Amino acid sequence: MSTKPLEIKNYLSEKLELLSELLNKGEDTLLVSPTDSGKTRAIITYAKQNPQRRIAILCPTQALVDNLKQDCDMPAGYGKKWAQNTQFFNLLVTTYDSIQFFEETRFDAIFIDEAHYLAQAGIYRVKALEYMMALSKANILLK
Repeated sequence: MSTKPLEIKNYLSEKLELLSELLNKGEDTLLVSPTDSGKTRAIITYAKQNPQRRIAILCPTQALVDNLKQDCDMPAGYGKKWAQNTQFFNLLVTTYDSIQFFEETRFDAIFIDEAHYLAQAGIYRVKALEYMMALSKANILLK
């Protein structure tokens, strides 16, 4: 898996066209930009502008999932029971750990928010990492 970095200096909203172009290629991408530069919001905007794409946004914590659900009015949740009731959603937000409850063919693209938390000191998301590594589709890492 090769990763192409896209570095954003200010706000990602300034580069939405470039972002869409990169995401539509279906390649693994590492998106690096400063804190509070709009990475997650830009991905949500992209997803809403491309309703035919089946997209999952993965977050490290339940609190972040809950915040996005409330702030962006989108399907969001976690756990096996919640995952089993999402078959009609093309866009959803869940935790790293809940992605294992979805079929590997369920999504066209997976956006991994705060990707540096996947292997934080002493906290390894083994099942989540195994699932993501097995996918043959684009993984977009947001840091």
